[in-house]
Amino acid sequence: MTGYAGFIPSKGQTVYATAAGELQYAVHPGAHVQAGDVLARLSSSENKLALERQKGEYEVRRIHYEQLGALRAWNKQSSQQLPTARVALENAQAQLEELCQKAEQLTLRASRSGTVIAPPPIENENFGSDRLPTWGGLPLDSQNIGCWIEPGTVLCTIGDPKNLEALVAISQDDIAEIGPGHSVRILLVSAPVRVLEGTVIEVAHLATLQTTEDSAIATGKYHLVQVQLNRQDLNLLAGARGIAKIEARRSTLSTISYRTLQQMLRLPW
Repeated sequence: MTGYAGFIPSKGQTVYATAAGELQYAVHPGAHVQAGDVLARLSSSENKLALERQKGEYEVRRIHYEQLGALRAWNKQSSQQLPTARVALENAQAQLEELCQKAEQLTLRASRSGTVIAPPPIENENFGSDRLPTWGGLPLDSQNIGCWIEPGTVLCTIGDPKNLEALVAISQDDIAEIGPGHSVRILLVSAPVRVLEGTVIEVAHLATLQTTEDSAIATGKYHLVQVQLNRQDLNLLAGARGIAKIEARRSTLSTISYRTLQQMLRLPW
């Protein structure tokens, strides 16, 4: 099985967008960050509107509950309405907290110190004027400010650029035959005479939709395969590209069917 390979820091923190939004700020690839630093900030008008609406709803419920509490000594009906008002206030508070958590997901932070490494670049897909354009190239490029970022988008990796591993994109049609322990050979695009060797250590559960204008890369769903390199090359830079060949072991029809069923039944978390 063959696929395009990129190189990222081994044991680094891969940063994904966990919520959809418009890119407002992004740290530059190559920058050194500390744990807690902001890597990217998204905005969502839909989430912002829902949050403001729920703040108003919470205030209305809070004021109503406090008024009933103040009147219960003189008004029996107010005292009877208190339990219902308390439940309504608690529900409004829970919904407000949930929306606040969603808003916090729009700010992505580093969980460790290290260098910001960009993922492999892709071409953007152009939409009509009724929809924001998706990002293209490197997601944290300044040219992508104002573009739409979907949940699950890999924004960057935080780690040591001198200690690398490979990520190989394999078509969903072939992924059932790939598993941990399979041997991998990677031909570097920048140095066609150099071949790196490694071993598959993990296969992504979920497929990513790849859309590109490059005729060499077919549009479709791909799984990322994590590959541990047999040796480190100090001249190999994070962000380098290659073409990988994975030596998939011969599998029986029942084995392939079982692996395919595993992929279908895996939950998205």
